[in-house]
Amino acid sequence: MAGPGGSGGNAGSSGDSGAPNAGDAGLSDADGAAGAGGGSATVILTASDRIKDLTVDGTSVYFTEGSELASIPKGGGARTPLAAGLNVPVRVTHDTTHVYFATNGDGTVRRVAKDGSGSEVLATPGVVLGLAVEGSDLYFEVSQGAFVVPVTGGTAVAIGTSASARAATVDATTLYRLAVTGRLDRDELQVVPIATGGPSASRTSVLFVGVDIDDDDSTLYYALTGLAIGHTIVSRPKAGGSEALFHDVNPGSLDALDVNDTHLYFAGELDTGAIPEVFAISRLDK
Repeated sequence: MAGPGGSGGNAGSSGDSGAPNAGDAGLSDADGAAGAGGGSATVILTASDRIKDLTVDGTSVYFTEGSELASIPKGGGARTPLAAGLNVPVRVTHDTTHVYFATNGDGTVRRVAKDGSGSEVLATPGVVLGLAVEGSDLYFEVSQGAFVVPVTGGTAVAIGTSASARAATVDATTLYRLAVTGRLDRDELQVVPIATGGPSASRTSVLFVGVDIDDDDSTLYYALTGLAIGHTIVSRPKAGGSEALFHDVNPGSLDALDVNDTHLYFAGELDTGAIPEVFAISRLDK
């Protein structure tokens, strides 16, 4: 999930009309074709358990697997445990010095230095659905909506959202949420101005179920699943526009994604029933 984000922006405005937008139609017609935005997927980690989430910086990939938070070099290599014996670790994000993660078995949000030292509890919000950091603020999603807490811990403040979100990413001005709509086949991409809170008038019905989301300075990347598309990674400009196919993971599955300047990383399986792995894809759209 997202680490430090890029510049602010807006993400489309089709609303929840029930009609597919141009990007959705293009995705439905892709039929397993490789996306123009990404190259072929290279395995950098073969896991023994499902990867719940991952985040990547300039040197390393940090991920939650089983009861552990660990890291590997971004190109693959030796695994380094950062925290073990965790109670259902799930979402994870990072800033320049720390890795932040949620453990849903005990309802806590924690951080640890990137060398594995100094683990500390920052908040106890319960089951966390999304986690993102920007500057001195840590954002988390729970069933009641989005909240923000200082990265050093403290009082959590509601941002003014109501619907729960499956995942979120944040930049300097805006929180982007894959929000639940109450329909089994449709989530909503919500754009939440940090300064004022509450979803803006600009929302996009993505027609499929969101899995994870991340961003760079100008683009959102999110993983979707649904009967019409299976498991797919798409991109969308923050300034508005249609979705574009980035990578088709079918017939496998998707659990998490994150981007850095050169690659998109995702966790999942490339075939039904395959061993969970972490993959790196060159970003041809940059």
